[in-house]
Amino acid sequence: MDGETPYTLRTATATDDAFLYELHRATMGAYVAQTWGAWNEGVQAALFARNFDPVGRQIVVAMGRDVGTISAQRTADKIFIGNIEILPAYQGRGLGTAIIGEQLAYAARDNVPAILQVLKVNPAQRLYRRLGFAPIGETPTHIRMSTQHMATGTSRVASENQE
Repeated sequence: MDGETPYTLRTATATDDAFLYELHRATMGAYVAQTWGAWNEGVQAALFARNFDPVGRQIVVAMGRDVGTISAQRTADKIFIGNIEILPAYQGRGLGTAIIGEQLAYAARDNVPAILQVLKVNPAQRLYRRLGFAPIGETPTHIRMSTQHMATGTSRVASENQE
């Protein structure tokens, strides 16, 4: 796609914990506050420390700098995008579209849906809808989305990425 920022992915390691926490605060802080009433630094730091695991997580590198993360688990029947976060200064440059598009290409190749969940207040759901995700369920705080309806065909983004 024209106009997108070139990127590479590298495997996350335990030494990425500080970057990943700051990334999470920068990208999700406002949405956490909207959803649960506040960003409590102590609570969020403790949750992150307890749950941080670099396994299965990749760091997005653009312009020589760590700018985001994605975690996606592939199984025989789906691809679950567990997390994608891009630093605000690098949003709007096509990175999210390209990174998710790569996952959609894998899903199309394997004829399986891609699945993710997003906070109801997070405007990223507009991007996910544009890329072919549709709601399949919700919780009080999240919308679960899938490309299930596309699993029998090739998604627009996936086919563009293969050209």
